Amino acid sequence: KGGNVMNRFKKLCTSRAFVMFLVIALLLGAGVSRLFYFQILNGKEYSEKAQNQQLSDREIEARRGTIYDSQGNVLAQSATVYNIFIDPSKITDKNRTVLVDLLTEVLGYNSEKRDELVEKTHKEGKYVIVERKVEYKIRKALAEFMDADDNKKYKLRNCLGFEETTRRYYPYGKLASPVLGFVGSDNQGLEGIEAYYDEALQGVNGRIITVADAASKSISDDFETTIPAEDGNSLVLTLNSSIQHTLETGLQDILEEYDAKGTYGVVMDVQTGAVLAMASLPGYDCNNPRTVVYDKYIEEIKKETDADKKAELESAYVQKQWRNFTVSDTYVTGSVYKTFMAAAALEENVVNLNTSFTCTGSIKVADWNIKCHIHAGHGTQNLTQGLGNSCNPFFITIGQRLGVHNYFKYFDGFGFTERTGIDLPGEAAPQFYTENQYGIVELSSASFGQTNNVSPIQMCTALSAVANGGRLLKPYLVSEIKD
Repeated sequence: KGGNVMNRFKKLCTSRAFVMFLVIALLLGAGVSRLFYFQILNGKEYSEKAQNQQLSDREIEARRGTIYDSQGNVLAQSATVYNIFIDPSKITDKNRTVLVDLLTEVLGYNSEKRDELVEKTHKEGKYVIVERKVEYKIRKALAEFMDADDNKKYKLRNCLGFEETTRRYYPYGKLASPVLGFVGSDNQGLEGIEAYYDEALQGVNGRIITVADAASKSISDDFETTIPAEDGNSLVLTLNSSIQHTLETGLQDILEEYDAKGTYGVVMDVQTGAVLAMASLPGYDCNNPRTVVYDKYIEEIKKETDADKKAELESAYVQKQWRNFTVSDTYVTGSVYKTFMAAAALEENVVNLNTSFTCTGSIKVADWNIKCHIHAGHGTQNLTQGLGNSCNPFFITIGQRLGVHNYFKYFDGFGFTERTGIDLPGEAAPQFYTENQYGIVELSSASFGQTNNVSPIQMCTALSAVANGGRLLKPYLVSEIKD
């Protein structure tokens, strides 16, 4: 009997050992499978999740470079402001109402904005922006309330915070607005110099990386890494604020006197191509670029009763205010082009200062009778007098003597067949007849400034070449980029 008992005991132990082995093997297999699943198949995903939980990565915004005029006056500058954010995970029923009331009062929210704020306090996550780019006085008011002895019990510091950022300021408001442009909410240049030189002005953002514990609290400064931001470069423009102001004052008078759609002008140094002033009115306030400023536009918007059409009209006028006509649009040159006809004709020796012509008030070209603006005619006049009188028949005659080939040679030579390359975005391409498209009628009308379309900056550049002895220069607005 004793032997049978021992045998049964041995069998029982062997069976139990086998079962335990199977259980351990299965558990080990499951563990290895899970390990394979987490480490191999989804290792990257879970590694990123762990890093997101353990690391706090905050961006340090670089300060955008300053824009100066030629005299050192600040035209655009970035200053410190603050984003206000909340951590909904730390907001309790006890402090929610206090927090919402505080932000509503300090930020001047209406009932609709207050409701939106309440929704934000219920969101998931630890970082929700409440308001962007607020002034220091608002940050100070919020901080003083939170730190008051009577309010510390609400622990608002745990759920409300501030982060430094920058806001663009334009001290002169409307001055040179279509030239300077403006930036968007992310500090990216959207128009004008701000857009064209955006890469130079932007700088490189920095970061603060902090290791956090399970409760998302910073462990120690020893585990904090800071990558400093690199501020953007500054620009020194060729614009002179005094000349710019004088130009804009004169253009504003014309705008209002004639109830014009717009007025524009350029002042350029003919020896260098430096633009001393450039204006395209009505313009806008660079600090509030989406606000219509021209009274004529405002009145037309007010007259519109349909809400959708009103919004469309307002948007169209805002876009129109942004447009820098001197660079982005073309126009028929008119009588100013006679200056270049005189230069070309003198250079080719088809006329001299004593060449005379008798204007009777019109001239016959093919089947067309083209009139002078003085219908009675200017009578007999020499070249100087003909140019001073802006006599169309005289210059039609000069154009016919010059011929299509020579006409187009100087049209191209004065830069009217290509963009100037000025350092501003959106320069318009000229619209012109090529040499093989001219007949006698096209040549005649082009000779007194019709037929072709060029931009105002092309016209100023070409006139500078007349004034400086024949050197066609590239116009420019930035004289220096400063680190």
